[in-house]
Amino acid sequence: MDRELEARINDIVGLTGFDAEGPSVAEQALVQERTRRTRVRACQGKTEFLDRESAELRLREIRERPRHTGVVPQRVYECPQCGRWHLSSRAEWKAKPPKKPASEQSDASPASYRKRRARALLRGREALVAAHIAEFREEHGRGPSWGYLRERFDWTVAELAGVLEYLAQRGVVTYTDAPYSLGLGATPPEDLPRTSTGLSAQEQREAVAWVCTYDRRAGGHPTAHQLRSAFHWSDEEYLGHLRSLVDLGLLRYVPVDGTVQVGQAAPRAWTERSDE
Repeated sequence: MDRELEARINDIVGLTGFDAEGPSVAEQALVQERTRRTRVRACQGKTEFLDRESAELRLREIRERPRHTGVVPQRVYECPQCGRWHLSSRAEWKAKPPKKPASEQSDASPASYRKRRARALLRGREALVAAHIAEFREEHGRGPSWGYLRERFDWTVAELAGVLEYLAQRGVVTYTDAPYSLGLGATPPEDLPRTSTGLSAQEQREAVAWVCTYDRRAGGHPTAHQLRSAFHWSDEEYLGHLRSLVDLGLLRYVPVDGTVQVGQAAPRAWTERSDE
């Protein structure tokens, strides 16, 4: 019975065609019966038609009896996935532009966002990250884990993953998903650059070492004004230098009592200084 119905529908569609008055009642009934028996939810849930004529008959029926709810189909098209015909609400077909390579992606791409985020988190601390890895390897004979750096720089897991990806691309570190897998890359970073207020790398180390030495000698933490007096910073330089050292994670400022402490990002080797 299904083969007979299929033959009758093909004869009607092939011989009568489409006139100005639209499909006849018999054609509509046969096409509806055909689509009802072959309707399959596939290709993102769209209704399938076996041929173009059946899809166009259905489109004409919808246009003659428009529905006031939902999206109204505008044309028919052949699906490249299943080879059947569907109805589309788009008046014209537009191909998607090819995906640009990573080197030509715009600043709004996820890769560019991760790169900007990593640079903002580092803020010139590539040398500090390398110093922590080298210090841990020298002390324990192996590289540190991801969690070691996360605790030192107070990063989240997602932030640390972006930072390691950025540093690995620059050749500063090497890493894998295995435990204790962090290591130094083939191109180690240069020494710490000057801060925005002009503190050199040596002056940054001296400030961290002085705070640590004061803790051991006096049994407490120095105040920010004592740090300013020790390095003879002017009133204009004092706030800028302190803020830059705190932003880098080398020092930690406690506003309750105005004291300064060694930050988590400061390498342990920087705190080794004589009490002279």
